[in-house]
Amino acid sequence: MNLEACCIRTHVRGVLAGLVNAEQNVAAKTTVGVSVQDVKKETKEALEVTKEFTAQQKEAFHEKMEAELKEMQTRINNLKEKANATSAEVRAGVDKQIDELEKKKVEAGKKLQELKSASAAAWGDLKAKFLAMMKDLEQSYKRALSRLQEILSTSRSSAS
Repeated sequence: MNLEACCIRTHVRGVLAGLVNAEQNVAAKTTVGVSVQDVKKETKEALEVTKEFTAQQKEAFHEKMEAELKEMQTRINNLKEKANATSAEVRAGVDKQIDELEKKKVEAGKKLQELKSASAAAWGDLKAKFLAMMKDLEQSYKRALSRLQEILSTSRSSAS
């Protein structure tokens, strides 16, 4: 389980515990003259705090994923540079994979933008799809890098 999930789980537990305590306090105060309006007000405030926290978590996730996409673009560019520094034969073996990487990165960027504007109900599903896209992008990058290293290794062995 990652740190973000632990933090969210801990916060949600705290909020729920607070709501249970608030409910118990309301039940105790009701006998002392707390109005239904007071209960509604406290519940609304708790809901607003939870919404604000959720919005902050979504924004933090979005910023982190934008940084990861930017880092992936840097890695793709480095891969291109390595491929371009080789013979046309070597580049031909890797260019297609690099093109696919760039397409996947663009698609992941689009999905991230969808995620940013998603409703609360759709956010969880879109987040899961986005994370799957990022995992696929990372695996594709590793395959392309491995392929380039393999081709370079083979071409060095042949030249010897």
